[in-house]
Amino acid sequence: MGYSKRQPTRTLITSAVFVIVVITIALLYFFFIPQNYFDPSFIKLQSKCKSCAKAKALAIEDFEKGNYHVVAWGLTSSESPTLKIAEILERDYKIKTVFGGCVREEALECYDTQMRRLLVTKLSKTFYKRAYEQVINNSH
Repeated sequence: MGYSKRQPTRTLITSAVFVIVVITIALLYFFFIPQNYFDPSFIKLQSKCKSCAKAKALAIEDFEKGNYHVVAWGLTSSESPTLKIAEILERDYKIKTVFGGCVREEALECYDTQMRRLLVTKLSKTFYKRAYEQVINNSH
């Protein structure tokens, strides 16, 4: 019994090329696209928040320096109230909103929670509600 030398079929070659293309796109997405999609402030903050404890300490340090950042999660559009609230927070309170995309990260949640607690002690419990109400009142 001898072995026959079968040539790969066109279907097999097409499948292999398809798999290679899909893997290439996935690698480009995971290593290139997220860096361009996210807010540069988010990338910078993310790089400093390696654990919940470090994130809380960084929030306290930023607060003491007057560098106020809050994190907003989820996709936004130009008509999103989140963007309008972010504009009001920055204009009226000097609070920069950092946009983090759809997937929440524990360390950044710790930073955000700590920063918001500190901001409430400085500005009152209703500062965010007032910004939201401004957006609602201006949209009518």
